[in-house]
Amino acid sequence: MLDIDLRALGLLLREAREAFGVGTLTVRELSMMTGVKESVITSYESGVRQPSLRNLWRIVTALGMDLNELRRQTLVHSADSDELDDEPTEKSSKPQPQRHAKSSCP
Repeated sequence: MLDIDLRALGLLLREAREAFGVGTLTVRELSMMTGVKESVITSYESGVRQPSLRNLWRIVTALGMDLNELRRQTLVHSADSDELDDEPTEKSSKPQPQRHAKSSCP
């Protein structure tokens, strides 16, 4: 198995697919180019599933990318998202809904 941040990898794969060529390359088109099922590509892009090295190589090659560069970018994206996760968040200015106890009236 690969030691990578699945969320960052998925984001990079989606960005590369959408930036491919003149227009956006669809998941269906990438699937036809690589022989990897559409649902599998979608699960990779959403960070739900870890790609096998074979499928990752097929996708990266079809997109004209390099595995080593992809891994480096994945580490950078992962570090960036970790920094964002560590930042304190301000409380939302939106009013929160009030929870009321259920009435026992018939």
